[in-house]
Amino acid sequence: MSRQAFFWFFLTAGILLLSGESNAECNGVTPVEGENWVIDELTHCWDESFEINDMEVNNGGLRLENVTMLAHGKITINHPTIWEKSSIFHNSSSNEDHILLQSQLTIKGTNLTINAPEYVYSGSDVQGIKLGTNSKLIITDIDNDFKTQYDASNISSMNWNTSDVYQGGIEFVGTGDDELVVIKNSIMWHISQISTYSHNTIISNNTFYKCAKLQQSWGDNLTFENNYIYNTTYDVTMRYWGSNATIVNNYVEENRGAFHLVDSHNGLVMNNTFVNITGAHSSLGSWGNSRNITWIGNTMNNVENYGFTLYGSEDSIIINNSFYKVADSILAGGENITITGNVMDDCGWDYSFEYVGGCITIASSYSPGNITVYNNTMVNAKDVGIIIGSSSSAWSNITIYDNHVEDSLYGLLMTTYASLSERPSNVSIFENSFKNHERGIGVSRSYEAKGGNNIQIHNNQITNSTRGITYFGTTLTYKNLTIKDNFIQTNETGIYIDDVDGISILENDINSGTCVSMIDTKDFLISLNNLKAKESGVEIFSSDGNLTRNEINGNCNDDECYTVYFTKVSESGIKILSNSEINVESNNISSFNVLINSTNSIIKVEHNDLDFGNFGLSVNNGDDSDIINNNISNSTKLILLKESDNIEIFGNNFSNFGKALYSVNSSAFIMTNFYTQGEICLEFVDSTYQVSNYDNFDCTEAFLYEKYNVNVNILTDDNIPSVNHQFYYFNDFNDEKTYSQTGNNGLSEFLLITTLKVDNAGLNVNFNNYYFGYLHNEILNIIELQVNKNETVMAYLDTSAPVSTLSSSSYLINSEVITLHFNITSEKNDLLNYDLYVLKNDGENFAQWEFVETYNQSTITYYGEDETKYRFKVISKDIYGNVETKEVYDCEVEVDSQVPESFFIGINEDYYFTGNNEILLDWNSFDEDVEKFEIEIYYNSDTTPYITDKSNDWVLESNLYYYDSDSFVFDLDSIGHYGFKLVSRDFAGNQETKSSFDFIVNFDPTSDRLTFAEIPERWGEETLELNIDSSNMYLDFSLFIAMESVDYSTDKMTWYEHSEQMTADRLILEGLLDRTKYYLYAKSIDLAGNIEDPLNSTEIFVSDGTYDQKYTINYIPLAHGKYEFLVSVDNDFDGIYETVLTRGFEQDDMKSNEYFLDVTNKSIIFGGLTNGGFIPNEDLNEIGNIRVQYSGVHAIIEVYTGNPIPAQSINVNHTNITHIAFEYDIPTNSEICKVQLTTNISKGWFNEEIIEPCYKGEYTFVLLNPQLDKEYFFRIMVENEFGQTSYSDSQSINMDDILKLYANTEETEAGLLGMDSIIPITALVGIIMLSFGGVLLYRSKSEDTYDENANILESKPVAKYKVEELYLIYKDGRLIKNISAVEVKTDSEIMSGMLTAINDFVQDSFNTEGDLGSIDYGNNKIILQREKHSYLAAVVYGEIDNYFKGKLINAVRKIEDENRTIENWNGDSSTITNIQKNLEPIIAETESATREMVDNYFTEKEIAITTTYDRDSNNTTIKINLSNYSSTNITDCKIIPEYNDSLLGLNGIIPTVPYYFDKNTFEIGDIKSYNEVQFTLKMKNKSNDLTTIELKLEYNHKGRTSSASSIIDIA
Repeated sequence: MSRQAFFWFFLTAGILLLSGESNAECNGVTPVEGENWVIDELTHCWDESFEINDMEVNNGGLRLENVTMLAHGKITINHPTIWEKSSIFHNSSSNEDHILLQSQLTIKGTNLTINAPEYVYSGSDVQGIKLGTNSKLIITDIDNDFKTQYDASNISSMNWNTSDVYQGGIEFVGTGDDELVVIKNSIMWHISQISTYSHNTIISNNTFYKCAKLQQSWGDNLTFENNYIYNTTYDVTMRYWGSNATIVNNYVEENRGAFHLVDSHNGLVMNNTFVNITGAHSSLGSWGNSRNITWIGNTMNNVENYGFTLYGSEDSIIINNSFYKVADSILAGGENITITGNVMDDCGWDYSFEYVGGCITIASSYSPGNITVYNNTMVNAKDVGIIIGSSSSAWSNITIYDNHVEDSLYGLLMTTYASLSERPSNVSIFENSFKNHERGIGVSRSYEAKGGNNIQIHNNQITNSTRGITYFGTTLTYKNLTIKDNFIQTNETGIYIDDVDGISILENDINSGTCVSMIDTKDFLISLNNLKAKESGVEIFSSDGNLTRNEINGNCNDDECYTVYFTKVSESGIKILSNSEINVESNNISSFNVLINSTNSIIKVEHNDLDFGNFGLSVNNGDDSDIINNNISNSTKLILLKESDNIEIFGNNFSNFGKALYSVNSSAFIMTNFYTQGEICLEFVDSTYQVSNYDNFDCTEAFLYEKYNVNVNILTDDNIPSVNHQFYYFNDFNDEKTYSQTGNNGLSEFLLITTLKVDNAGLNVNFNNYYFGYLHNEILNIIELQVNKNETVMAYLDTSAPVSTLSSSSYLINSEVITLHFNITSEKNDLLNYDLYVLKNDGENFAQWEFVETYNQSTITYYGEDETKYRFKVISKDIYGNVETKEVYDCEVEVDSQVPESFFIGINEDYYFTGNNEILLDWNSFDEDVEKFEIEIYYNSDTTPYITDKSNDWVLESNLYYYDSDSFVFDLDSIGHYGFKLVSRDFAGNQETKSSFDFIVNFDPTSDRLTFAEIPERWGEETLELNIDSSNMYLDFSLFIAMESVDYSTDKMTWYEHSEQMTADRLILEGLLDRTKYYLYAKSIDLAGNIEDPLNSTEIFVSDGTYDQKYTINYIPLAHGKYEFLVSVDNDFDGIYETVLTRGFEQDDMKSNEYFLDVTNKSIIFGGLTNGGFIPNEDLNEIGNIRVQYSGVHAIIEVYTGNPIPAQSINVNHTNITHIAFEYDIPTNSEICKVQLTTNISKGWFNEEIIEPCYKGEYTFVLLNPQLDKEYFFRIMVENEFGQTSYSDSQSINMDDILKLYANTEETEAGLLGMDSIIPITALVGIIMLSFGGVLLYRSKSEDTYDENANILESKPVAKYKVEELYLIYKDGRLIKNISAVEVKTDSEIMSGMLTAINDFVQDSFNTEGDLGSIDYGNNKIILQREKHSYLAAVVYGEIDNYFKGKLINAVRKIEDENRTIENWNGDSSTITNIQKNLEPIIAETESATREMVDNYFTEKEIAITTTYDRDSNNTTIKINLSNYSSTNITDCKIIPEYNDSLLGLNGIIPTVPYYFDKNTFEIGDIKSYNEVQFTLKMKNKSNDLTTIELKLEYNHKGRTSSASSIIDIA
């Protein structure tokens, strides 16, 4: 029966049983159909079927026996539960309704089917069984015998999804600690994971079908054995964290499956079998900090990827495992790993194709080393038998020995894996057998690789392979590599080394095509090897090193082999190529075509035995090589030199040779050698040499031949080759001619010519000189030559006529004497003479050639005529009769001696005035042959009109050159005179001269301003005389006048031209009107046409970019009515004044787009650091980026010819019989005001009070204690600054009337003051206070405000701060200048300490940006502001703001701007100017301030009186708060109330303090520092009129008496 059919059978049976309506019978708690089943006592159910929702087992426990149960909700096991021989269907709809174990659940012989409603891992909770802390899950059969299957428990999923195992799978998940899981003798289906945190887990003798993770376990003592696992769907079947795991005798088949240990210790993995595994990364493996794991006796068959993977393991062994068709059998990395006794068949390949596969691979991201691989067998290894890879960190101690590898690309490969760059060091590879490989041992190159030092490859056998050992290194890898005692039998190369410095190849036995090949390697050693080569013994490319004591023999038997004396030999014993430098010593080399063959290298060949070859030693391009103490024999040429210099040959034994030394185009030093049984000892061709002696020479033909290659080149004079031209040669020793001829290129073949022979008796035979003969036009030419080098003999045939030219110094000349120069241009010096011919121009055409004369000198003089052109030519003849042919003339000459004339166009006068800064210069000449125009421009700074070119101080400003008539606009840069002179020169060199300027320009771009002497702002007469302060005698001007009333202004004024100009320096204005304002301006024009018009004025200024920029305009602005005052700024310097500003009327508070206009001082003021306003950018190029457009005048005069306006609003008031208040209003500012009083007008007026100066406003005069029987008259006299006076109307008051008024007034009660005294009436208070000298307050107006002139408060001067000292200091700490306030006397020690503190602070802060900040120094502050090269330190007493800092930075900036050399200051303070000028205003600003005034300022801030009040119809209550926030106590504190006693009366104070009537004072004593006290002052209302109360606090603070006050307006 299939698994699905089995499931549906039980589900159907359960449903049929549940269809009945009867309840199940159970002992204990009986379940109710469709309800929740809560079990609170021991319950046992058997042979029943029922359907429930939730089930919860609490007390007593539950046993189900032969029960069919369908549960739809959550099952919670809180007490031991047994399901035996039952069928349990858990059909929950949510993972939250899982089976939760909080106690033990035992499942015996039971079918448990669980619905999987959501998803494993990502569902709402565990999908299956969830194990809590200390819970137990036991799944087993009935009889505990795995051999019987009928009683096994079956666990499965209701809705298994083959395509998505996590959707339909179930899981057992432990969520706490100390769970126990035992699964034995059972059948498990569809398990997605079993995940527990428990010790002693047992999973044995089970069958798993279509599962994923069978065990994800954390804990110790796992037993996982004898399980059969089929068709798992997850890569890792079992993953275990813990110690003492036993994983044995499991059988895994089909699809995926693997057992992995993570951070595990002391594990045993034994006798497990894996068959047909795909998809898993590795079937067996360990990760993390796993150690002491034994992997033994496992079998793997047809496993796709890795069999074993050990990552970071320690102290583990892989032993006696069997692998068949496992791609990568073992991948191991860690420490103390042993791999031994394993057998692998069909391995060493990789399904991924990303890396080369290896049967055994040693590499991982963590590989500390101590890995041993021995006694393993690998056959049918596809890619690599053994791979030694790389790691992410340094690792070492790898031992590979006694392994057998067959049939692979590489027997052993060292390589780099992915990004892991560290190759192992201390590697030993020995006693291994490598057979049938492309490469026996290979090392790949990686430029990212590092390490790989101390590699030993020895005693290995490499047979039947293409290459034996192949090593590719880099300069960063493989130091101290040794290849020793190996037996290598290969087809191509025995050992191939590329870029492995310091390698040693020792005592190897190699039989190969090429035994050793060395490339790009330094400091190698090849020694004591036995090499048998089919082609070459040793090949060396671009390397340096030593070959010593090797046996190198040729072993070639093919038909293509070279032969020596009919015997087959190999190609080269040692082949050295490509810039190598090799020492070849004590080697035995035989049976090669070339025994040692060196090309483009330096070699030292010493103590070698070279025998049997066509060439013993060949050196090609091998400068500076040495051949010393060798035995060279049995070769056609023992030594062959080609293109090699500085070769030293000595101490050698040469025998049995054709030629001992044959040198071609080389240089050699031949010292004592031994020559026996040879034909020619030395033969030099195109070479240089030195032979020290001819001792020990035994050669049958000659000791020495010297020969050179020579060829002959026969050409015509035109370098045309003479083809097949016969020649001959002979020499002084033998006059027998030897004939030859040239080829198609005029060159003969090279002729090898003997120049010297030393015969076998040691006698010299010299064959020089040589003679070369040839015929030309039947004339024999002989060339004699001493031949001592390779050269070409040049022979020429003379067939060319001479070639000559004639020239003159110039085509156009200004003299009738013509000088001609003859020149022969052909190379041969065989000229006979030449004929001169001339061709004259008749004005229209040239005539016929005329013969002049025959010459043989180089210079000829010919006399011509003005305004005539001539053409000349010469015809030359050589001594052989060759005549020159010439169809054209040699040179042409024109005679012109006329001087040209030039002029400026449009210049009709010799003197001009102009205000325009541009002048057009346009020039020409009547002559058509002008070569160059020169314009000389002179400048004279004298502005006096009508100066001449004879005047002094003319300076040449410019020389301008032009080569045609033209024009341009010349810029007049400076005010003054410019002189212009134009001269020309023609092509013949005739130069025009002029004795004076062509014209002079007087340049004045600005009008000569008319200014007046000091003009009064106010005037008191009808006539005013104005003096003109400055005026040019050539200046023409008109005066304009406008008028308006002093009392009001008009929007637009009417201007009248003043025609009565008396003299050039004086104006008289007559008939001036009273109280009239006169506006005057002069409009002028100078000789340059410049107009001064103040009414339409535009002025340009250059911004310096600083705060508080201030610019003075020329005229008084009319900034009212319809007269506009426009300020615009070109802030981006593009020539457009795009930023239009607004006039601000509060200089201390301007908006960002405002400026301030100071009309009185004719100044424009821009924004500052603290007051806002617009700040124009700095105009570095001085283009003028500020434009001001306005209407202005020279003067504004207010005229007052009449009496001033008399005082207004005269009023006399009384407050009581002791006070008379006289009030009046002054309508305009006046010089003097006098209050006059009388009691009898007939007797005159008396001055009671004089106010000087007298400003516009309201005044009050108080008369105290008037006589009660008098009538008082008051008036005001006003006098202006011109002495004119006016009198007001008089007012009077009769004291008798006042006395009657107050006599009838009801008496007023005074309130109790909280003291023993009671004041009966308010009037009595005034009398008592006056009698004791107290202060009686008086009022000045009906509004009841204080009189401004009444001295009721003590005046106390204050200052916010005082600047005591300024220090200008260089950036390195040197003092430049110190300025101190007059009264400040700084102690020298204090100053020294202060400067030290400043310097230390600044040196720490100078390289930062922004404000340097401040230093608290005693009771002072030191404020620091810096520029680029200096900083300013201000010692200040008090409190400063950012505005003050702005003053400092502006001052130091101006000093640096005015001293550009300050960057390199030499320490001399006198070299830095204007320090006093810029710093003195900062000191002077607070010169009048004192420290006491600053203390007063702080006191006013720290000590205060504040008040509030409450008023009803009868009383006024005042709350008084006194605050002392200073650091010291204030003493002798008093409260003095000042009020109008006619409206208010004192009624008491709480708390009670003493009151003194004579002082009107409450004595309150001392107030401690940082403290407040409160009082309540009670007052009785005498009237409900508005009134004002001032409460004054007097106190003593720091030895000084001070005060504070609070004024309350009572409504």
